Amino acid sequence: MGKVTKALGTGFGLALAATAGAFLLYKKNPKVRVKTQLWAEKMKKEIKETLGGLNEINQANFKKTVDQVSDRYSRMKEVNKSELAGLVSDLKEAWAHFSKDLASLKKS
Repeated sequence: MGKVTKALGTGFGLALAATAGAFLLYKKNPKVRVKTQLWAEKMKKEIKETLGGLNEINQANFKKTVDQVSDRYSRMKEVNKSELAGLVSDLKEAWAHFSKDLASLKKS
């Protein structure tokens, strides 16, 4: 299961980096950046843990997990709704990267 977790971590890292990069370009307040980075990291970790417990990881399971976790975060007061939407979008678009990593793990 370590290889699957590593593949998922790589994809999440890319999606999170893209979101964080866009956020840093547009926001100047360091306190807002730190808060956003904290909840985004927690969300990423929660998705990763949920997917790690699944027997089969496919696009439908992946998107369902992202939606479930993002739904919980959308109810939190300190979470910026527009940043959450951007992160969710980036994560869902990163499925192609995840699937390539997962396919290579299944072959080996």
